Amino acid sequence: MAGIAPPSEKAQRAVLDQTPGALPERREIHLVEGSADLAHQELTDGDVVSVERRDPPSVVVTGMVQKPGRYDLPIGADFRVLDAIASAHGASYKVIDTVLVCREVSGQNERVIIQVSLREASRKQSENILLMPGDIITVESSMKVMIQDTCDYVGQVLLGAAPVMIK
Repeated sequence: MAGIAPPSEKAQRAVLDQTPGALPERREIHLVEGSADLAHQELTDGDVVSVERRDPPSVVVTGMVQKPGRYDLPIGADFRVLDAIASAHGASYKVIDTVLVCREVSGQNERVIIQVSLREASRKQSENILLMPGDIITVESSMKVMIQDTCDYVGQVLLGAAPVMIK
């Protein structure tokens, strides 16, 4: 095994106590498509780009669902009412039809309420509305829905347990 050669006398040692030169000025470059000043902003050698971390936009799904909670909107893809209900593992009862979407509207102090029918949303894309960051999706139930669900269940049990013979 060959020995390690001693350092050359011509090599300079790294100086650890050098004082750095003046820090370059900080400037912000907004990379927004169509920005008027984008053409005048350019990066040069040695520039450092820093991208701030942001929480992903999300919606809240609550009410008569299996797993209520906050769900992140996918980046670069649409997220609609049926997607939000599916993310929450579906409605608690199969006959639930009413969903309320509470949405902030810029310039207004109160949220607007958009009523969506799950049945119509599953049949028509126009009814399966696109969700926005901050939307609150509430799957609603009512006494009528509960009674209907009970009647359907009892009817299925009676018809399934003993077929009726008519003479």
